[in-house]
Amino acid sequence: MYAIICEVFRIVSQNTVQVQFENIVEETNLLAEKQYANSQSQNGIHTKTMVHLHVMYHHILVKILLMPLVSWICLVPVNAIQITEVMYNPPSDKTSKEVQSLVETSTKSNDTDYEFIELYNEKADRLDLGQWQFTRGIKLQFSEGTIIEPRTYFLVAKNPKKLKQWYAKSYDWVIEGPVFGPFQGSLSNRKDHLILSDPAGGSIVDFAYSDRGQWPMAADGTGHTLAKISPRLHPNRAENWRSSTNMGGTPGKANGPSHLHQNKYNLASIVINEIAIFPGHKDRRKPSPISIEIYNPTANTVDISGYWLSDNPTKLKRYQIPEGTQVSAGNHVVFNSDQLNFKLNLKNERLFFTSPSVSTST
Repeated sequence: MYAIICEVFRIVSQNTVQVQFENIVEETNLLAEKQYANSQSQNGIHTKTMVHLHVMYHHILVKILLMPLVSWICLVPVNAIQITEVMYNPPSDKTSKEVQSLVETSTKSNDTDYEFIELYNEKADRLDLGQWQFTRGIKLQFSEGTIIEPRTYFLVAKNPKKLKQWYAKSYDWVIEGPVFGPFQGSLSNRKDHLILSDPAGGSIVDFAYSDRGQWPMAADGTGHTLAKISPRLHPNRAENWRSSTNMGGTPGKANGPSHLHQNKYNLASIVINEIAIFPGHKDRRKPSPISIEIYNPTANTVDISGYWLSDNPTKLKRYQIPEGTQVSAGNHVVFNSDQLNFKLNLKNERLFFTSPSVSTST
């Protein structure tokens, strides 16, 4: 309904302006003719004509003044604060079989100290967050006098100090924006629902994510974050999110393309097109044969030499694709059980395709 109102306003306002200015031109010509005729006879303009011009002028002036106001209402979002990035399942330093079992069942196995939520003040004005609080998902209340500058990214973290240290050490990334915390509770690895409320109790941010369906899988435990494609997109639609291009994401800054990629490693253009598992093979002593198809939908050849395939987000370097492996435009390459050094299960299985630097996966 909101979009319809704005569209109707746009069409009506355009037509109104066009018609009114056409009327102005027409009325001006008529008035000029009348003024000339009257000046010849009465040396002045008729009183009724002057009244008509006066009313028409004020009518158009009111519409012109209302247009910027209505435009502002249509263009500016209701909530100026947007969630733009989430690290809900940071990678764990553990590598035991027990951790792998927890990962497969999406049980909490990560170090929650590295969890964070990134928000963005897209307003052109400073924003006072005093007494705003997260009322669902996690617990945190902003103190009085908390001011966010315009067009600024800021974080809410489980452990701000450890988070900054971890990013500097692990990703060579300095978190420069404001970091608030610690928050109470932790973000779920499976799905969660976050609500940020203002002092009156109104919901400013209402956001829910999941690790299933169309939600980006690489954001669940590999070290990538859940990154919003654009701040103004609807937060509760999976298609508006992707896994971060870089390991660790870009906390405190806009979600942009990787600065680590070379042209040779254009992972964003490659997709896992098909995974086939054949459970009906005759030899029961061996795992089910599998095949994995990598597809290049672009118009250029892509070199995937050195890429990694894995079924474990905590061990991304399982099978490395040989040097010289290229996928030509519109074609695919297939890897089968004889090449891979891991197996896939029929239930609750995941597959990760990672760049040689292990800075990106899909």
